[in-house]
Amino acid sequence: MERRLVIALGIGPRRLERLAQRLCELPGCAVSHEARPLPWEPDLARCDALLDDVLARPEGAIVGDAGFYWLPYVEHVLARHPSARVVVLRGRRDDAVARFVEALGPVHPFVAHDGTRWERSERWDRCYPTYPPETGREEAVARFWGEYHARARALVQRFPERARQLDSDAVDAALAWLDAPAPRPRPEPGRGLARALATAAARRFRPGGR
Repeated sequence: MERRLVIALGIGPRRLERLAQRLCELPGCAVSHEARPLPWEPDLARCDALLDDVLARPEGAIVGDAGFYWLPYVEHVLARHPSARVVVLRGRRDDAVARFVEALGPVHPFVAHDGTRWERSERWDRCYPTYPPETGREEAVARFWGEYHARARALVQRFPERARQLDSDAVDAALAWLDAPAPRPRPEPGRGLARALATAAARRFRPGGR
C-alpha cells in the first residue's frame, strides 16, 4: 500500500498536538507533532530532509507531521507528493492570540533584538516572520494570525481537493477528511478482566502453576 503523507498546520500548538495524538491512536498512523521546526524563510533542502525522515518511519500507512511552520512549504509539499493531504486548523482569533502570547513567555520571536528585554529562542526565532522592531508582542501575534490564515485560505482555495481549513475543535471532521482509519475496536466491559481471571485460574491448576 502506498503511504499517504499528512501535514497539519495552524496557530494553536495544543490543538495540533491533540490532532497528532488522535491520529497516532488509530491503526496504521504515525503522525508527529513539531518533529523538527522549519524556518519561515523557505529552506527547501531542510524541508525535503524532514519529509524524507517522516516517510522513512517504519510504521504507519499514514505518516506526517503537525506544526504551524509548514505553511510556507505547502506548495512544495504538494508538488513533491501529489497524494499528500493538508489540513489547517483555525481557532477563534482572540482566544488564539491570547494563548499564543501566554505560550511565548519571555520570548519575542517576531522582531530582531539584542536579548536585553526579551529572551532569544535558538529553536523558534527563525520559524516566524520578522516585523519592525517597535512591534509589540500582542500586535505581532495578532498580525501574524491574520496574515497566516489569509495565506492558508488562499492555499485551500487553490488546492480544494488536497487542502482543507477546519475549525480547531473539529478534530473528528479533520480525521474524516484525512480518510483516517477507524479506531481499533475496544473490548467489551469486563471481558478483558474475565479472560485474565480465567487464565490465572487455569495456570493455578497446571502442574507447577505454569
